[in-house]
Amino acid sequence: MKQVLQAPAITSTLANSTAWPSFLTSKRIALIAHRLSEKLTQERAYLRHHYTLRRLSDELGIPSYQLSAYFNKIHGMSYGDFINKCRIDHCRQLLAREGGTPYNMRGLANICGFGNRNTLTTVFQKFTGSSPSDYIRQLHTSAGAATNVAAVHVQPEEMAFV
Repeated sequence: MKQVLQAPAITSTLANSTAWPSFLTSKRIALIAHRLSEKLTQERAYLRHHYTLRRLSDELGIPSYQLSAYFNKIHGMSYGDFINKCRIDHCRQLLAREGGTPYNMRGLANICGFGNRNTLTTVFQKFTGSSPSDYIRQLHTSAGAATNVAAVHVQPEEMAFV
């Protein structure tokens, strides 16, 4: 799963600014990124329903306020948006691999960690600019035009956390 959210380079200027939390040192960022990478790429924890920041915090052994600051400062989004982005990337991977045909929206929502198809559709639209149905149609059109559908295939090991 390729994370489209490439984090900005952390410069000493940014790290020393007053808006930057003092506990979010480059060493701490590296630790969080490492643990988060293992948790999300190996376990795909983002696919769990109701996967809260508190639960992730407990599993990683990192205080939730530090994780929250990490997501906000490094990735420029809240924890919820980050997890939903991971879920949508996973969803896109499944659809690209399977051509969208074996899934109905409720099943796809469940497989991708969403509670219902309405949430899937809303979040999918937010991050891709199209509905899942439109995305599937685009895949079929691209495949019919001999376009490389694998271009949207994303590998878990390509996910960037820092």
